[in-house]
Amino acid sequence: MSRIVALVVLLAALAAFADAGKITFGIIGDWGGGTPAPYYTWRQKRIADIGGPILQKAGSDFTIAIGDNMYNEGVDNEFSPRFKATWGDIYTHAGWQN
Repeated sequence: MSRIVALVVLLAALAAFADAGKITFGIIGDWGGGTPAPYYTWRQKRIADIGGPILQKAGSDFTIAIGDNMYNEGVDNEFSPRFKATWGDIYTHAGWQN
């Protein structure tokens, strides 16, 4: 059910941006780190550091995260300390924030 809701939200967002005449977005897949802590890899951090400015310069409206992201144990919700360590503390550049 949550995948259907996410798809509906995505389609609504795309329709709203399409009305404006332009949609610019990023897609990132398999962006999560492994277990144990620190829950991210140096490669992930490097991609975050490079990608953020690119997305910002392109005027990205949003980013779609796909693939396997929280390896091994996963997270319960977006407030999980693991989610913060794997996404929130890594993808900090303004280009990722839309």
